[in-house]
Amino acid sequence: MIDLKNINILVTGATGVIGNSIVKKLYENNAKIIATGTNQDKLNKLKEKYTNIIIKKFDILNHDSIEEFIDEINKIFKDKIDILINNAGITLDNLAIRMKKDEWDKVIDLNLTSTFLLSKYTIKKNVKK
Repeated sequence: MIDLKNINILVTGATGVIGNSIVKKLYENNAKIIATGTNQDKLNKLKEKYTNIIIKKFDILNHDSIEEFIDEINKIFKDKIDILINNAGITLDNLAIRMKKDEWDKVIDLNLTSTFLLSKYTIKKNVKK
Protein backbone atom coordinates (compact mmCIF):
# COMPACT_ATOMS: atom_id res chain seq x y z
CA MET A 1 0.00 0.00 0.00
CA ILE A 2 1.05 3.55 -0.68
CA ASP A 3 0.74 5.99 2.19
CA LEU A 4 -0.77 9.23 0.89
CA LYS A 5 -0.76 10.96 4.26
CA ASN A 6 -0.48 14.75 3.78
CA ILE A 7 -1.23 14.45 0.06
CA ASN A 8 -4.08 16.77 -0.99
CA ILE A 9 -6.23 15.39 -3.78
CA LEU A 10 -9.16 16.97 -5.62
CA VAL A 11 -11.46 14.44 -7.29
CA THR A 12 -14.11 15.63 -9.76
CA GLY A 13 -17.05 13.38 -10.58
CA ALA A 14 -16.63 11.68 -7.21
CA THR A 15 -20.23 10.50 -6.95
CA GLY A 16 -20.22 8.20 -9.96
CA VAL A 17 -19.17 4.56 -9.91
CA ILE A 18 -15.58 5.23 -10.97
CA GLY A 19 -15.29 8.35 -8.81
CA ASN A 20 -16.58 6.48 -5.78
CA SER A 21 -13.96 3.76 -6.32
CA ILE A 22 -11.22 6.39 -6.66
CA VAL A 23 -12.29 8.08 -3.42
CA LYS A 24 -12.43 4.71 -1.64
CA LYS A 25 -8.90 3.77 -2.68
CA LEU A 26 -7.47 7.20 -1.83
CA TYR A 27 -9.26 7.16 1.54
CA GLU A 28 -7.84 3.72 2.32
CA ASN A 29 -4.39 5.16 1.63
CA ASN A 30 -4.84 8.15 3.98
CA ALA A 31 -5.09 10.94 1.39
CA LYS A 32 -6.71 14.27 2.18
CA ILE A 33 -9.61 14.37 -0.29
CA ILE A 34 -11.98 16.98 -1.60
CA ALA A 35 -14.70 15.18 -3.55
CA THR A 36 -16.87 17.11 -5.99
CA GLY A 37 -20.00 16.42 -7.93
CA THR A 38 -23.32 17.96 -8.86
CA ASN A 39 -25.63 15.78 -6.78
CA GLN A 40 -25.72 16.89 -3.14
CA ASP A 41 -27.50 13.72 -1.95
CA LYS A 42 -24.80 11.51 -3.46
CA LEU A 43 -22.09 13.75 -2.02
CA ASN A 44 -23.68 13.45 1.42
CA LYS A 45 -23.74 9.65 1.11
CA LEU A 46 -20.07 9.70 0.14
CA LYS A 47 -19.33 11.81 3.23
CA GLU A 48 -21.24 9.34 5.43
CA LYS A 49 -19.10 6.52 4.05
CA TYR A 50 -15.77 8.36 4.23
CA THR A 51 -16.07 10.74 7.15
CA ASN A 52 -12.70 12.48 6.79
CA ILE A 53 -13.25 13.74 3.25
CA ILE A 54 -14.49 17.18 2.32
CA ILE A 55 -17.36 17.38 -0.16
CA LYS A 56 -18.09 20.31 -2.46
CA LYS A 57 -21.01 20.58 -4.81
CA PHE A 58 -19.75 22.15 -8.02
CA ASP A 59 -20.79 21.99 -11.66
CA ILE A 60 -17.64 22.02 -13.78
CA LEU A 61 -19.74 23.09 -16.75
CA ASN A 62 -19.82 26.50 -15.09
CA HIS A 63 -16.58 27.49 -16.81
CA ASP A 64 -16.65 31.09 -15.58
CA SER A 65 -16.44 29.86 -11.96
CA ILE A 66 -13.67 27.28 -12.30
CA GLU A 67 -10.80 29.62 -11.43
CA GLU A 68 -12.68 30.83 -8.34
CA PHE A 69 -13.45 27.21 -7.41
CA ILE A 70 -9.76 26.26 -7.65
CA ASP A 71 -8.92 29.30 -5.47
CA GLU A 72 -11.43 28.02 -2.89
CA ILE A 73 -9.94 24.52 -2.96
CA ASN A 74 -6.45 25.97 -2.59
CA LYS A 75 -7.57 27.86 0.52
CA ILE A 76 -8.97 24.67 2.03
CA PHE A 77 -5.78 22.79 1.20
CA LYS A 78 -3.59 25.71 2.33
CA ASP A 79 -2.33 26.44 -1.22
CA LYS A 80 -1.34 22.88 -1.99
CA ILE A 81 -3.36 20.79 -4.45
CA ASP A 82 -0.94 17.91 -4.93
CA ILE A 83 -3.09 15.88 -7.29
CA LEU A 84 -6.07 16.75 -9.48
CA ILE A 85 -8.12 13.81 -10.69
CA ASN A 86 -10.30 14.97 -13.58
CA ASN A 87 -12.80 12.15 -13.38
CA ALA A 88 -16.05 13.98 -14.20
CA GLY A 89 -17.47 13.21 -17.59
CA ILE A 90 -20.57 12.27 -19.52
CA THR A 91 -21.45 9.98 -22.35
CA LEU A 92 -24.30 10.78 -24.71
CA ASP A 93 -23.80 7.82 -27.00
CA ASN A 94 -25.58 7.93 -30.28
CA LEU A 95 -24.90 7.39 -33.94
CA ALA A 96 -23.26 10.49 -35.37
CA ILE A 97 -26.19 11.04 -37.70
CA ARG A 98 -28.59 11.05 -34.72
CA MET A 99 -26.54 13.09 -32.29
CA LYS A 100 -27.72 16.64 -31.90
CA LYS A 101 -25.24 19.51 -31.94
CA ASP A 102 -26.17 20.58 -28.39
CA GLU A 103 -25.46 17.03 -27.15
CA TRP A 104 -22.08 17.08 -28.87
CA ASP A 105 -21.32 20.50 -27.38
CA LYS A 106 -22.20 19.32 -23.86
CA VAL A 107 -19.90 16.29 -24.13
CA ILE A 108 -17.02 18.44 -25.42
CA ASP A 109 -17.64 21.17 -22.84
CA LEU A 110 -17.71 18.78 -19.89
CA ASN A 111 -15.19 16.16 -20.93
CA LEU A 112 -12.61 18.42 -22.58
CA THR A 113 -13.07 22.12 -21.87
CA SER A 114 -13.80 21.67 -18.16
CA THR A 115 -10.85 19.29 -17.77
CA PHE A 116 -8.59 21.78 -19.54
CA LEU A 117 -9.72 24.69 -17.35
CA LEU A 118 -9.45 22.75 -14.08
CA SER A 119 -5.94 21.65 -15.06
CA LYS A 120 -4.94 25.11 -16.25
CA TYR A 121 -5.94 26.90 -13.05
CA THR A 122 -4.53 24.19 -10.80
CA ILE A 123 -1.19 24.32 -12.62
CA LYS A 124 -1.25 28.13 -12.61
CA LYS A 125 -1.58 28.17 -8.80
CA ASN A 126 1.12 25.50 -8.38
CA VAL A 127 3.61 27.29 -10.64
CA LYS A 128 3.30 30.41 -8.49
CA LYS A 129 4.51 28.36 -5.53
